[in-house]
Amino acid sequence: MMIPSSTRCKFLRMLNPDRFSIVSLLIACLGFSLLFGSLAHAQVNVEQSRGQVHEGFNLSLDGSMTLIRGNVSLSQTGVATKLNYAKGVHSPFIQAILNYGEKDNKAFLNQSYLHARWTAMWLKSLGTELFAQAQEDSFRSLVLRQLYGGGMRIEFLDHQDRSLALGIGAMYEREVYQESQEVINMTSMDPQTILSEMIENNLRLTNYISAKSKLKWATQIDVLFTLYYQPRIDAFNDYRVLADLGVEIKLSKFLRVVESLSLMYDSEPPVGVKNTDLKSLSSLRFVF
Repeated sequence: MMIPSSTRCKFLRMLNPDRFSIVSLLIACLGFSLLFGSLAHAQVNVEQSRGQVHEGFNLSLDGSMTLIRGNVSLSQTGVATKLNYAKGVHSPFIQAILNYGEKDNKAFLNQSYLHARWTAMWLKSLGTELFAQAQEDSFRSLVLRQLYGGGMRIEFLDHQDRSLALGIGAMYEREVYQESQEVINMTSMDPQTILSEMIENNLRLTNYISAKSKLKWATQIDVLFTLYYQPRIDAFNDYRVLADLGVEIKLSKFLRVVESLSLMYDSEPPVGVKNTDLKSLSSLRFVF
């Protein structure tokens, strides 16, 4: 199943510098890495919650597909790519994700996501992070979500077989939601739907804890767990929680199988949107 051109074009519009400067941020990340990498101490931080990387450029590609035909006609496609760069204490990356699904020839899933982050571990266990993000999810009434933020990263463990890290920070969040309202046309007396957009601008704390470990009885298997907590600074009863559990199985130097289970909770979602989303995903990952 091909992802519709309208979805691809909408994803590309997220790169428009008038709406989002994420490409500029990535260029700046790489520039800072090249400029300061040789000035920093020689330690290379290769084990982080975002995956194991070697010095230089690292690329991964993920793909997943579900196809059902018969009594139910369903198809779903997901693609993701991540580009890391590691030099000295610096480790910026950019990640893009597209998910699209149809049931009985009607779309039920349409998501796009773009994230750039620059991590710099100035000390052995203490570093800083800057990030920017754009996200769209039409079936959660989310037209556009933009994030700009930063914070501190503390690594309690950083070994090849296991790691444990804590992130503490803050971010500016701009969200555009689409709301629908049923009204009566006074001319025809027929009901009609009026669509309107609602814009929210918030400041949130963004905190996470991330752990990774290899199984002792199967060294080719990595287990990862990440928990995010993002309350609004001016209203702590408005918060979001994301818990993600993943298993990565190494089949070869370049090929992995990834199983993940994610639970997302929003204490104050838009009208008509449920508080909780649960997602299970199986995918193949190619690493270069």
